[in-house]
Formats: sequence, C-alpha cells, structure tokens
Amino acid sequence: MSQAHSLEKQSRRRTADSTVRPYGWIQESTVRLFLYRFAATSGRKLIDDLCEQLDEARSNLRGVRSDAAVWRALPNLIAQPIINTRYLQQVVGLSKPQAERAIKTLSERGVVVARTGKQRSVVYEHRGILDVLDDYAAGLRRG
Repeated sequence: MSQAHSLEKQSRRRTADSTVRPYGWIQESTVRLFLYRFAATSGRKLIDDLCEQLDEARSNLRGVRSDAAVWRALPNLIAQPIINTRYLQQVVGLSKPQAERAIKTLSERGVVVARTGKQRSVVYEHRGILDVLDDYAAGLRRG
C-alpha cells in the first residue's frame, strides 16, 4: 500500500470518527447509559401498568368458565386494545359465534366498551389499556 493511500485512509477514518462522535466517546457513553436507564425504567413501568389492566380485567371476568373463548381473547387486548369480532376470528382463531360471545362477555363485564354506535360492525375498546399507552407516549414526548 502506498504512503499516499495510507494517509488518505487515515484522513477518512478521522473524518468519519469526528462525525459519529462529535462530543467524544465519554459523553457518548454517558448519553447511551442515560438512554438505557430511561428505557429500562419507563419500559418497566409500562409493563407493570399493562399487567395491572389485565389483572383488573381478569377480576371482572371472575366466574366465567375457564374454557370460555373470552380467556383466549383477553391477552390480545395488550397488542390490540381496539377489537371487533373479525379481529378475534382472524387473529385469535375464534369462530364467529365464539368471537361474538367473547365480546359480549367482555362488554357485559365492563372490560371493553363500544366505540361506535352502529348495530353492525361494532368496534370495542379497552379504555384502560389505551390510557396507559397514551400516558406512556406523553411521557416520552415530555422526557
């Protein structure tokens, strides 16, 4: 390798390093540590709050048969707090009557509420989970 080629390569490396780490490696590692701690703390709180919502829903469903379809639908509310019968059929794998009974049970027990006032294709939401997610997003914007 020629000396000119070696010098050019070193120059490019210095330029790349200065654009990647404008404040030096110490400050960068401090920022990364802060971000990791923030993510761990806020993520832990998010998980705790979501688990609390599921525990509350389980207590509202006390007395429902253990083999009822509603128990298969419940954990999916974390990933999708806004549901309809079609969602339960496609994602959870319930038949149409099972999905309708699951939503009816969730609604009667106060776990979900109707979001639309229609007679057909009604969409239901778990307001508690949505509030937890909204609060988490607001905290990220503030932070």
